[in-house]
Amino acid sequence: MDTEPGVAAGFPTVRDVLGDIFRELEGDRDMAVNIVKANELKTEGKSLLIYGDSGVGKTYAIGTLPEGKTLVIDTDAGSETLSQSEHLVVRPSSFGEFKEIYEGLRDGSLKYRFVALDSLTELEKSLQLFRKHAKGKEFISMKEYGETSELMREYVRKFRDLRNQGISVIFTALEMPLDIQVSESETVTKAVPMLSKKFALEACGLVDMVARLVINPNSGERELHFAGGRDFVAKTRVHCVQPVESSNLTDLYRKIFGIKSPADEPQAKDEKASAKPAKAGKNGTASKTE
Repeated sequence: MDTEPGVAAGFPTVRDVLGDIFRELEGDRDMAVNIVKANELKTEGKSLLIYGDSGVGKTYAIGTLPEGKTLVIDTDAGSETLSQSEHLVVRPSSFGEFKEIYEGLRDGSLKYRFVALDSLTELEKSLQLFRKHAKGKEFISMKEYGETSELMREYVRKFRDLRNQGISVIFTALEMPLDIQVSESETVTKAVPMLSKKFALEACGLVDMVARLVINPNSGERELHFAGGRDFVAKTRVHCVQPVESSNLTDLYRKIFGIKSPADEPQAKDEKASAKPAKAGKNGTASKTE
């Protein structure tokens, strides 16, 4: 008999069930599904969320991104910090304009290597007011808060996914303390991005890197802290990023993408020239190349 012991005729065997499961996992051979090794996965852009106290220098850090290649979406009306630079700034006056900016970036009609959304905190508040006015309400209800959170989830994901088009998106946010339950008997208070309580930690999970911006009390320098602990939330999925980095974002992204700074190029040329083999002289001895 072809059936397994204890299996009635017409019923699937264990082998049949396992075969179906593996077909679901692997897909049919004629399906257009591209499966690659994890170490072959590449994305052209990297998303970063920077948060910190008011006045610590979040917009100033954005100003260290390359001029001409960066679009600053100013929802915070705080771009006066960039007034001495030639950065391109847009201030959407409505949610409709905000969506148009995203669509322009997505379809390639707006071409930038970096997009800075400054800030998520103010964007969330603006969306709450937008939802309130759209419904003609005097106060924001729990329903508007919930609808705003859904819009924030949608658009943080959309902007993050611009990385597949070679765009690195930098989000900023203020910070706030949040009580986080780490075990049944223990709750700790951590600094997190100032967003709705339900969305604050979720936003950190959506991006490649999360850094808390602080000023080093000893050196007075601004620092990006990527290694979270009991006091604050932070992370990095990019292996070359150290626990503490300079707030110069151009230097940070050069490091991430393996691009040498212009200051290093003359030194690299000198090293290459000195490494040239010496030419043999007429008598067979080596002579220096001019």
